[in-house]
Amino acid sequence: MRVSRSPGRSPRAGVIPVAPSSWPGRPEMYLPHKPRPNVTPWRKSPGGCVSTGTPRPEPSPRGRGLHGPSHQVRQHPARLPPRFTHEDTSSAKAFRGNPVKVHLPSTHLRGPMLFLYFPQWQGSGSSDELYRGAVLVRQRWPELPWVEVPVTRETALPIRHGILGYDALLAQQQAAAALLAHHAPARLVTLGGDCGVELAPVSWLNHRYAGDLAVLWLDAHGDLNTPESSPSGHFHGMPLRCLLGEGEPALTRLVTSRLDPRQVLLAGARELDPPESDFIAARQLSRLTASRLNDEPASLARWVGEAGFSQVYLHLDLDVLEPTGFPYVKCPTPGGVTSEALVAALSHLREGGRLVGLSVLEFVPGEGEAGLDLIDRLLRAALGEVPESLPE
Repeated sequence: MRVSRSPGRSPRAGVIPVAPSSWPGRPEMYLPHKPRPNVTPWRKSPGGCVSTGTPRPEPSPRGRGLHGPSHQVRQHPARLPPRFTHEDTSSAKAFRGNPVKVHLPSTHLRGPMLFLYFPQWQGSGSSDELYRGAVLVRQRWPELPWVEVPVTRETALPIRHGILGYDALLAQQQAAAALLAHHAPARLVTLGGDCGVELAPVSWLNHRYAGDLAVLWLDAHGDLNTPESSPSGHFHGMPLRCLLGEGEPALTRLVTSRLDPRQVLLAGARELDPPESDFIAARQLSRLTASRLNDEPASLARWVGEAGFSQVYLHLDLDVLEPTGFPYVKCPTPGGVTSEALVAALSHLREGGRLVGLSVLEFVPGEGEAGLDLIDRLLRAALGEVPESLPE
């Protein structure tokens, strides 16, 4: 696939010239078609997931994953904006990144879009199934120009500073922060991996928009533990606490732009540890229940409007979904959001024109292509409908 562009201009990896229709005030993206994924029930104990006893299949043989040059995306020439060029250097200077050129109509928010592939798995325990899940999702959309964060496949995960796999996690978080500083995106799509991948993307966009960013945390869990409060030591139960400025010092220092509690909405959270509940009460974090979201899918977008934020980042841990309909997650938790309600909620967010970033996280492969069709629908709902194929 190729990127349609003005003569003589070479696109940077991960940056697309875009057209302004399906993501209001944001670029149009072409997501293709065709997916893949035996899961056993897990539940999330304080700070992590615990097997309910059914044996899982052995992990697939370790490999290098998807490496090599990023693919480029071709867009329909008739739908490209004519000849607007903007060099966005404001955020790049602050993070020592390089200026990035992007072709956008002058009336739209300027800056590049980045597709970040971050298949980190160590934050969820010793199984690499989240890595394999991310590989399958990426394979479904190979023509998107994914920029990859290098992730080790080493399964020896020593505990340091109360966190399982601490050394690998810290190195990977540093690499993700460096990639974002280099590309200086104004919009982000993050494919994980475990929930711990959120430190760099959320921190970057919060800096980029000077705190004018609502962070919608769609997750069955709070992710608000610290190494001291987490009996499992799994980092995927800690990232939101880090983003709010508390946690293991070296990881928290990577959050160069910390969130204010008023920026955060916990949506669909229904399995909280006592320290997390205490923290939520003390910081007065906003909450939206799964049942409310099922009854009123527009309530997610309505909260953003009432809170007064101009930009939105959507954290989507797939375990926010009701597991009877979507069991392909690390920690299935009953009482979740239905797939139809979530698709409708994401459509309302897209129509509001404020979405500048989203993540899709914690997908565990099932049989064949199980689960991938719904991920496809969710991405299309958030980013807009696109043609299944493009003319040559």
